[in-house]
Amino acid sequence: KGFNQRDLGKKGLKRVNKIGEQMIKSGLLSSKQTKYGLEVSLEYSRKDELVKIMKKIFPEDEYV
Repeated sequence: KGFNQRDLGKKGLKRVNKIGEQMIKSGLLSSKQTKYGLEVSLEYSRKDELVKIMKKIFPEDEYV
């Protein structure tokens, strides 16, 4: 089972929830309402930008 953005916020990760909302607004995440909550996924068309952000945050890890 995956995560949904609201569950993350309810578990005390309010900062993650806020970042997720900002990423949806900026188009880095796509969202879809489902019967179990809000489903979010990475926007594949912006893959290069997402990888660049991850490399900046986690420079020691490798990304495809």
